[in-house]
Amino acid sequence: MIDVEAQQQTVATLRDSFQALQAEQTRLEATLEHLDEDISRLCSVARDLGYEGTLPEPRSTRVNCGAILLYHRVASLSPDPARLCIATDVFRAQMEHLARTCEPMALPTLTDAAVDGQLPRGAVAITLDDGYVDALTAADILCALHMPATFFVNSNAGGETLLDSLTRIFLLGQPIPEELALSVIGTTVRLPCGSDQARRATFDALREIVWSLSSDGRRELLAAVGRWSGLDLPARPSHRLLTPAELRELASRPGQDIGAHTENHLFLPVQPRSVKIAEIATNREYLQALLGRDVLSFAFPYGAFDLETVQICRSMGFHSCVTVVGQPVRPWSDPWLLPRNEVKAQTVEEFEAFVAALYL
Repeated sequence: MIDVEAQQQTVATLRDSFQALQAEQTRLEATLEHLDEDISRLCSVARDLGYEGTLPEPRSTRVNCGAILLYHRVASLSPDPARLCIATDVFRAQMEHLARTCEPMALPTLTDAAVDGQLPRGAVAITLDDGYVDALTAADILCALHMPATFFVNSNAGGETLLDSLTRIFLLGQPIPEELALSVIGTTVRLPCGSDQARRATFDALREIVWSLSSDGRRELLAAVGRWSGLDLPARPSHRLLTPAELRELASRPGQDIGAHTENHLFLPVQPRSVKIAEIATNREYLQALLGRDVLSFAFPYGAFDLETVQICRSMGFHSCVTVVGQPVRPWSDPWLLPRNEVKAQTVEEFEAFVAALYL
């Protein structure tokens, strides 16, 4: 029988390690920013004293920074347990605010400008993950405002994500047995489902379990849960992922780019090297064959990375890779570990404050 508590502890340990890496990255970013400001002040003093030489131009790192924003869904759906949705009118208002007050840039352009130390004031790049069908709605808004964006897409087409399938089974109040009892991936799972609270706890426990599973393990678990539930689960028009034809349509729109996001959206740090390579390479090859052009950007699923995964992405020649570390992009930011800021603001006022804070 699966020891759910042990599984959750393992995942918690991995997350703690990852968060420690993020904290160390934040500390180093702050140190570099202070050093850069010190250099700028020293250069100004040296010029005032007549020592021109070959000193670099003084600059303020508070101006020379950018931001990459992360969205998932432009839709109004409930329940939304992972808070992935932004309503269409809210997204439009947020994009209008950026168009008025910032400098929207394509992700490759922002990356190059950061490397060159030439980011304009208010530089911002828009990204959307996972390739939901409402990416087309987002693209309509972005194109109307002449704003570029990058959509990071997995290889799954037309179906529903694992998260949406589990949400559908456990959180929509549909009739299911009062206990989840099944044998899968070599073990037995027993979890209560007799109340709304128990269903939510079982949903959360399954989400923790699937984090460390392989793609085959995830498919086996979901198939077993689906059979156990007795529910008919065809893909819903409101929740499904883009079809290949829709993905080509999205990529044909001005300024709308497609990036890789792995084959099966696995938590890469716990996967073997061979799986990491296959997940990234297969997805990229699929997208390139479908679109007929190079795919040069990559987003780590869940924002999770380790040194081996980053090295793999570098060796594959990606131009940029993005995380979910909530920081500005600085001139010293690693192009294969670019920070991204997930947008959760649900009002224009919240969003304006959120964006302003990114450039402080």
